[in-house]
Amino acid sequence: LLLPILHLLLLLPIVIVQRRNMVEPLHAFETDHEDMIHDAQLDYYGRRLATCSTDATIKIFDIMGEKQELKHTLRGHKNAVWQVLWCNPTLGNFLASCSADKTVIIWKEVDGEWQTSYTYNNEYGSSMTCIAWGPPSAGLVLACGMSSGQLLLLRKMNASEGWETEMIHKAAHDGGVLGLSWAPTSLLDGEERLRLVSCGCEKTAKIHTLTAEKWEHSSLPEAHTDWVRDVSWAPQIGLDKDMIASCGQDKKVFVYTGENGSWSTKEVLSGEEDHTVWRVAWSISGHVLTVSCSDNVVLVFKQMLDGSWQCVDQLTNKP
Repeated sequence: LLLPILHLLLLLPIVIVQRRNMVEPLHAFETDHEDMIHDAQLDYYGRRLATCSTDATIKIFDIMGEKQELKHTLRGHKNAVWQVLWCNPTLGNFLASCSADKTVIIWKEVDGEWQTSYTYNNEYGSSMTCIAWGPPSAGLVLACGMSSGQLLLLRKMNASEGWETEMIHKAAHDGGVLGLSWAPTSLLDGEERLRLVSCGCEKTAKIHTLTAEKWEHSSLPEAHTDWVRDVSWAPQIGLDKDMIASCGQDKKVFVYTGENGSWSTKEVLSGEEDHTVWRVAWSISGHVLTVSCSDNVVLVFKQMLDGSWQCVDQLTNKP
């Protein structure tokens, strides 16, 4: 089971794998980026890796066991690329990226080559800080966060039409949006609803729900004492409740559990361990939570029978 978490800010990405209760590094390798790496993402099948960097490029590698091969270098951005994200392959071979150059680029693979399918230029004049593809049942839908605090939706209705833009929230987070994550597909009164959680330069994370073609907004319980850096909505395989993880500038990690319209909070990482946390991500089953730290450490947590969260493993990068 490949975990969807790769350490940030490293020039040597690590691909990690979970076997039973152990987390082991598969291998590390040079990317030939000329500056800091900001994101690294495996595709749906774990066979390709995309990385992005301050050098304004995106690199795509084929992953074959312990071997990797650089296949493509994508050049389209003019400044640091903050995030890169694969689309679910059932919707096509798309890759999205966002940048400090105020653009989001949606790339499409055609006959083995990558080309620009669409470029969004931010009319608000601010950096595009984060992106998140929607659930496959929603079609080609991409949420985009901005350093000026807005949340935007890019949507492609069908193959013959272009991309449309829709404002989700004009002031989602004061100081900027830092993280986005979609909820698994769910029904409300028999109708599919879209839900998105966001975080930013505030102490709270917020949920945005599309009902009857209108976006409604609510806040999760305030738990952090500083900026919330990242959020991740857990898959619901075998779960009858909603679970959202968050990590913050205060070095803390929380899990929010939603049942019957209300949310409760559990502290996962207290901040006393002195790990500066950057990202959180769930395993495919939603039962394992990984936390990426700036000191070359990835922490792995599982929920115990009493509801508490316990660190069951730790991976330290030693290039």
